[in-house]
Amino acid sequence: EICACLVGSEMCIRDRPYERKIYTKEMKEEYTLIIPQMAPMQFDLLEVALRNSGYKAVVLPSVDKKAVETGLKYINNDACYPTIVSLGQMLSALLSGEYDLNKTAVVMSQTGGGCRASNYIALLRKALKELGMEQIPVVSFNFNKNLEQNPGMKFTPRFAVEAIMAVLYGDLFMRLTNATRPYEKEPGSVQRLYEKWNEIAKQNVTDCSIRRFRANVKKIVEEFDNIPINEDVVKPKVGVCLLYTSDAADEL
Repeated sequence: EICACLVGSEMCIRDRPYERKIYTKEMKEEYTLIIPQMAPMQFDLLEVALRNSGYKAVVLPSVDKKAVETGLKYINNDACYPTIVSLGQMLSALLSGEYDLNKTAVVMSQTGGGCRASNYIALLRKALKELGMEQIPVVSFNFNKNLEQNPGMKFTPRFAVEAIMAVLYGDLFMRLTNATRPYEKEPGSVQRLYEKWNEIAKQNVTDCSIRRFRANVKKIVEEFDNIPINEDVVKPKVGVCLLYTSDAADEL
């Protein structure tokens, strides 16, 4: 709300409107780019793709109770839980003292659709203003020229290929680990295999070889198929709406 009062013949504005801080080309080399944790397996690889393009990207670790409480405190509590979790992570990180607030930017996806996901950025800016952190650029991650643009956030065709690889690898790892982990005969065998191939995937995202990507996908499926499992064990299958991050699903 803008409150104004007349002082003599002049208008005195006590609350000025929000001015968007632009993420510039110069900031790309100097600013830490904070990204919320929304899909651990995918974002671990997406961070590599962003760093390959010169961004000082930092994907935040798993959500903790403090992040959720921070989201509830500074984000409208009528917002959906994913909003509170993702924005709470970033606000908690900024309040931690770990980052130079004059050399830090935050990134949030923007779709332009009817979901509240399109309003994350506005809610985040509102919270930053309340915290006195208006100098922090809020960068819209999108591929739509009709949405917010920032000179320092420009993607090349190579980055697009690396990002697609990262997401496809992440989706593959998620499906294979979810299908085998509950039935593994040797506890930890699925995790070890995942960690092995995740490092190989990071190398592939960096070299951007589509031929190697195709070969890796076949080999990954083959090795997960060969993990010894208890085939006679039957466990109930549970559907969870928030399927990409176990924190948002409360470790279900």
